[in-house]
Amino acid sequence: MSTTAPPPRRPKNGPTAFLLAAGLTFAAITAYGFWRAPIPAVNEPTYLGQARHVADPDFAPDDLFLRSSRPHFVYYTLVGPLVATAPFETTAAVFRLAGYALLAVGWVALVQAAVGRAALAPLAAVLWLACAAVGNFSGEWVVGGTESKAFAYGLGFLGLAACVAGRPLTTALCFGTAVSLHVIVGGWFVLASFASIPSRVIRRTSVVTLARAAASCGLFVVLAAPGLLPALHVLDGDGADVVHARFVHIFDRLGHHLDPMSFPATAWLGYAALIAGWIAVPRMTADAAARGRFDRVVIASVAFAVAGTVIGWRIGSAETMPLRDTRTWFMQFYPFRLADVLVPAATAVTAAAWLARQGRRFAVAASLAGIAVIAVAPAPDRDPSRYPPDVAADWRALCDWARTETDPDALFVTLPNSWAFKWYAGRAEYVSWKDCPQDAASIIEWERRWTVLRDWAADRYGPERSYDAADLADLRQRTDADYLLARRRGPMTTEPAYRNDTFRVYALPEPAETSPAASAAGE
Repeated sequence: MSTTAPPPRRPKNGPTAFLLAAGLTFAAITAYGFWRAPIPAVNEPTYLGQARHVADPDFAPDDLFLRSSRPHFVYYTLVGPLVATAPFETTAAVFRLAGYALLAVGWVALVQAAVGRAALAPLAAVLWLACAAVGNFSGEWVVGGTESKAFAYGLGFLGLAACVAGRPLTTALCFGTAVSLHVIVGGWFVLASFASIPSRVIRRTSVVTLARAAASCGLFVVLAAPGLLPALHVLDGDGADVVHARFVHIFDRLGHHLDPMSFPATAWLGYAALIAGWIAVPRMTADAAARGRFDRVVIASVAFAVAGTVIGWRIGSAETMPLRDTRTWFMQFYPFRLADVLVPAATAVTAAAWLARQGRRFAVAASLAGIAVIAVAPAPDRDPSRYPPDVAADWRALCDWARTETDPDALFVTLPNSWAFKWYAGRAEYVSWKDCPQDAASIIEWERRWTVLRDWAADRYGPERSYDAADLADLRQRTDADYLLARRRGPMTTEPAYRNDTFRVYALPEPAETSPAASAAGE
């Protein structure tokens, strides 16, 4: 790591400077969020749907995901009253803005604590967002749709700023609330923050120090408990079931976040370059001790990611790796998550402080370059459905029909790549690839339901290479679903309940309703 440069004169950081920096940072974050991830963003249908179900259990009552465990219960409780009475789009916009505002305040506080200048926060934010636009390590993102982790990161930045500044009660307040909103995000902030405690503080303990530590711990526990207790339910269940569900969750569904062997080479190279840049750029700070505490937290986050890499590294398949159950137990906690955020954040903060020291022209040029990167970098989340415009229009028309022409408690067998069906149609799905539950029992049921659909497709696909009314009745018997959603050219010989140029919906009859005439009916 480079030698710390002589500190500049300590700048003024009054309320006006802080609020101005927070306003500019909020504007940058908001522009980035709505440009790169228009409503609904990739995860908004998932989490706002469950928030709606928490507030209104009659919403898609038979949906597997919505009825599963709720580790983000505090967030759902906060969002539920609005999403139950207002459109999804309105709720998403309101809570996005609230999350962006909290994130902006936390970011400015962190920059001020680390380098001593709140005014550098907007420049640092643009550089950080530019890094995020180019790519990430484990698929983690902060600025996008509304969900619990967006608030947890804002609180995490505030808590880290308080930790760096040596304010334990404020740290406990922020970290406890962050854990309550998102246990894993808040938990990694807490663990990393211990690296910021100088050894001399531990050696020079006193009654006053111990009393403050006890009060901070007590405050943290009280604030964390509302979110921590519901999250613990994801570990409920029989031991073998939990182990199997954990494996499915890590390797079958979320390998792009949890399995280091699934990360692309560009992610490894990109983050190696970011770490190298963070190390090489001289530190420009008004408080070397505070900056040292911040750097130790970043190093701790990298250490967690290195541990995750070592534990997840293997030769051969995941099923045969030695000590598989022990290793997957650690991998389920997203060990790369904090480094995925703090490494580019620390690099951006370090670069912003150095650029500002070189002169205003450098800072302005860097801001413009960052904005250009954000504007031109590929943005796959601008359209999470991946549907062409004509297909997207047909999908919305199908969902409108389902919302207006079917019973509110109807259950649909949807397509594997169905996008935001509950958001647009307001109806339950038998199983959804995107909406994978998080508790062991529901993950196992999620896997079983995919097996049911695969088995039905294989068992009933007859010599005529089509499905008739008897086949649809058999699907109803296996799934207890009311409707099957299919592509227009799907191999069906019965008349659909709804059709357009891309999709068709088939009512699944009771087995007793099937007749030779119905089976012979064509289109």
